[in-house]
Amino acid sequence: MAERSTTRLPDGQAGLARSEAAAAASTQALPGAELACPASRQALVLLSRLWADVHLRWLVALVLVALALRIAWVATVTPDPLDGRFDDTVFYDRSAKALADGEGYINFEQKPTARWPIGYSGLVASLYFVFGRNLLAPRALNVFLGAATVLAVYVLGARLFDRRVGLMAAALLALFPGQIFFSTLVMTEVLFAALLTLVTLLVVLWTLPPSPEANPPLAEKADRPSAEGNDRPAAYKLVLLGLLLGYGAITRGEGGVVVLAVLLIWWLARSGWRPFLRRSALLLAGVVLVMAPWTIRNFITFRAPVFVSTAVGSALWQGNRADVYTPHDFGFDTKFYDEYADVPYPRKEVEMNNAAMREAVDFIVHNPGTEAGLLFKKIYHLYREDAIGLVWVDQHGGQSSIPDSLEPKLETVANAYYFVVLGWAVLTVPFWFSFRDRSRFLLPLVVLLLTAAHLVFIPNPRYHFAFIPILCILAAQGVVALWRRRPAMGFADPAGRTDG
Repeated sequence: MAERSTTRLPDGQAGLARSEAAAAASTQALPGAELACPASRQALVLLSRLWADVHLRWLVALVLVALALRIAWVATVTPDPLDGRFDDTVFYDRSAKALADGEGYINFEQKPTARWPIGYSGLVASLYFVFGRNLLAPRALNVFLGAATVLAVYVLGARLFDRRVGLMAAALLALFPGQIFFSTLVMTEVLFAALLTLVTLLVVLWTLPPSPEANPPLAEKADRPSAEGNDRPAAYKLVLLGLLLGYGAITRGEGGVVVLAVLLIWWLARSGWRPFLRRSALLLAGVVLVMAPWTIRNFITFRAPVFVSTAVGSALWQGNRADVYTPHDFGFDTKFYDEYADVPYPRKEVEMNNAAMREAVDFIVHNPGTEAGLLFKKIYHLYREDAIGLVWVDQHGGQSSIPDSLEPKLETVANAYYFVVLGWAVLTVPFWFSFRDRSRFLLPLVVLLLTAAHLVFIPNPRYHFAFIPILCILAAQGVVALWRRRPAMGFADPAGRTDG
């Protein structure tokens, strides 16, 4: 009599084995199963395997929760760029409509502009071209991108740490009030956050070795991905990364800083100069392919070198002058509009940008002590709150969309949630920081470089919106790492369970 095996499969593998057997049996039981396409049977087995994975079931639930919350917000809070307000949403809506109607990329005075990069307006214009000027289209895009970012955060957290971290990060982001608030606004925040998260994920998956202690996000530990394929990524992957980074740069001005972050992490992780130069050249080729048409258009239109925007000087001036952050500071460069009122467009934008740039640089050079003090104020204003989306919804001159009695409560909840996540991410730095693990180091590097870029100009609380998915991953690692250490802290599980 053969000896009976006493080997016990781990719970996850046992569940997968049972689901595969059930899928095979159900497939064979179907009428005409013997004639069924092998690909169909394999697809059924794959779906059964995925559904048997408890982590993926939770992930599906979290993505659905993210969708539901954002849909509910968009359905009940409906600010309209044409309701009398005057802010960025008005420009994005009008410029997208003009592009869709074939009028070109124009400003409020119907003149060619480059004050705002064209990336987001161009995307919304494609929606308006198909659906007409229907605000539901960009709002639906925001809802989709918000839920997709939750999914990307799970994969990134699982790849860098483990699947529990991925799920915790996805849960934090799905419920994040400040992220939900922007879903109803025709603004760049949701798109740029999704782009930043996607690029970070692809850089980790395609170009950096997997973290040695992490679990693969969609497979068992035995199927851990090898680092061999990341030593020499396929050329198309590097060009695709460049295309995404280029689009990010013409969506938000600080998008170019992400290119620097990627090049820097590759330089730190380089195995030799030739592979590093190959990667960099292909990446930059993709960036140039996207940015070149926009830059050439600007050279022709303005007869001046405008690579991204004619508002660089304005943004520098707004954050580097004597009265910045004072009670008399309106934070807008109206003085240059007055000074150059007689200069015709499109030259007017270039002249104003150059004048603002000269004045800002002069202030920086001659006031180093003041500049040092401004850094602390800028850090404060960049991270001071996370309910800024409510301001953009209701407080820029438009019609009210939120009851007055409800808005303070939403603000309190949003800021409390934000400071708990941010504070926990900061407090648990020893649990997630690793300079030697380049994949993990990429996350704080991206946040630090983007923060530094904003400190040069004029920070606003909404500018940290794109960092939130990364902060959710870091905070989630802090939670999971502390949970694992509870036995050593005297909180052993009485049932003897483990987290393995």
